[in-house]
Amino acid sequence: MTETNENKINFSEIDFSVFQEKIAPLSKENLSLLILDEELRKFDISNLSETEMSIIELFRKISSIMLTDDISNPFAPRLQLAKGARTCMPEDITETEMDFFISILDKIANKMLKARMADILWFRKYKKKIEYPKIVINIYLSIDFDDPKFFENLLIWRRGLYLATQINDSTSLSAFSKKSVDYLFNTNFNNDACFLRFTEMLRSFKLCSDNSTAMIAHLIQWGEGLQKNNNFLLAEQYYNEASLWLLQTQKDSNKYTELQIKRVSAYIDAAEKAENGLSSASNYESALKILRSLERKQREQFFPLEQENELIKNIRKSGKFALSEMRETSASFDISNEIKYIAENIKGKDKNSALFNFVALPGHISFSKLEADSINFIKASPLLSFFGHTTFGSDGRIISKTSGIDSFESLDSKNSAVWNNMIWQYMLHISCIVQSAILPALQIIRCEHNIQFTDMIQIVQKSNIIPIDRIAIFAKGLYAGFSYDFMTSLHLLSPQVENMVRIQLQEAGVRTTIIENGTDVEQEIGFSKLVEKEKFEDIFGKDLSFELKALFCDGAGPNLRNNVAHGLLSSSEMNSVYSVYCWWLCFKLVFINFYNAEREDVKK
Repeated sequence: MTETNENKINFSEIDFSVFQEKIAPLSKENLSLLILDEELRKFDISNLSETEMSIIELFRKISSIMLTDDISNPFAPRLQLAKGARTCMPEDITETEMDFFISILDKIANKMLKARMADILWFRKYKKKIEYPKIVINIYLSIDFDDPKFFENLLIWRRGLYLATQINDSTSLSAFSKKSVDYLFNTNFNNDACFLRFTEMLRSFKLCSDNSTAMIAHLIQWGEGLQKNNNFLLAEQYYNEASLWLLQTQKDSNKYTELQIKRVSAYIDAAEKAENGLSSASNYESALKILRSLERKQREQFFPLEQENELIKNIRKSGKFALSEMRETSASFDISNEIKYIAENIKGKDKNSALFNFVALPGHISFSKLEADSINFIKASPLLSFFGHTTFGSDGRIISKTSGIDSFESLDSKNSAVWNNMIWQYMLHISCIVQSAILPALQIIRCEHNIQFTDMIQIVQKSNIIPIDRIAIFAKGLYAGFSYDFMTSLHLLSPQVENMVRIQLQEAGVRTTIIENGTDVEQEIGFSKLVEKEKFEDIFGKDLSFELKALFCDGAGPNLRNNVAHGLLSSSEMNSVYSVYCWWLCFKLVFINFYNAEREDVKK
């Protein structure tokens, strides 16, 4: 976690060359910072002095700083916890520690550690000392293109190129540009997305402009090959990238229109091959949106009006099937059926179809069925129902109590015993659905598709339940789940779900604040009180209202919002089935609203 006090350790008492030889991981030149941090964590420090242990801790701190693709905010903490707690950022490095960096920089053996130190020195304080960014540029831009960590290296290359532009290092930019051209036009890529992501980076820094014609031709060739192999959506991205290169380097309106029509054809092919109405309608709508971005005279040269009208009809047809495809199941189900569902509906599908089928997993909760099943359970187990029930927290506190039932007359969800049984069934359902369906499906999606942060941004931006100023937070939370970082997703998403509920209530005219007695101080009320508001169920419906209460607010359930806010969860609990389900439920809500918003755009 971050440390704000100035480090008083006297680093000068250490002979760093001797110390580095003593600490084996530091002598390894090509370790990534992630691996270096892991090896330093495992290193036996029992025989080290206090100063030596402080140096190791300092190196672990800066190794935990992550690069981002945001030029204005290039660094991010590895972990962001509740109430502002996080791992190290450059601003946490003290003056004493920066002086220490300067004194040892030329002695650092590990290349990535040396680059990170130099980057921090330049970023924090020494903007006029170009020797620091030059160190970073030389190390980052020398990384081999054939390194297996290609996608991770994109961030590193991007940082090196940005620094080169900042100090006008035209020599490094020119050398990287030449090396890139030789690599791109003479390499058979194993991953279809590699060429695309690399050319996106080159275009953003306006490199290889002299080779733009060949670059555009290669992008089109890749797109056509992918389209023939039924990878329609990735083909569309290649056509789009080609059109962006064209706009940046050439002025050819006919060629640009031709490339946009290629994007349209890719989306139409994807829609025709889709196996569900939601994916089909979404792809048709994307095709129509691109068409309508072109002037009518231009687009009709390549796409006649009758074809456009047919496209609109297809949107309406496929949309009608979407709602009928949503399925509902009870809390108990045959796991073999879920395995079969994943194999048939997730594995081998294009990205849009896979994501749709992912949110269509049997995770729907029926409030009325849960209530009926709980009442039947109580009636079938009268002896158990006569006694009260106590729920203990992981720290031994009593967090929920119910009394026994005196009569079975007029049982419903308002009865505490029925309610607690409903939550028990709900938690059982979560455990089953996460382990048998959500995690296996997620693994397949991760293996078969390159889910990008930009994908989440596009989805969240179109979701009308997410405020504009929370788009980045929701997108990061959802993207973290696709990276198996449920600890981060839980801390980002759970408070934002509360905010979403608050805004929906406010828009319905519900007051969400309270004025403290004897003062004029107005405070927002908590999530557990928001879900008790009269209009809550009208806004969210019975099924989702129950899930929001049971998952986030009830002491007898996971109680995620309270436990996250008050730091009551251990690291293992933060990665529990309930954290996974919380992420999946949030993604489902956002994705469905994204789909609805896309349809509204078409109607307009």
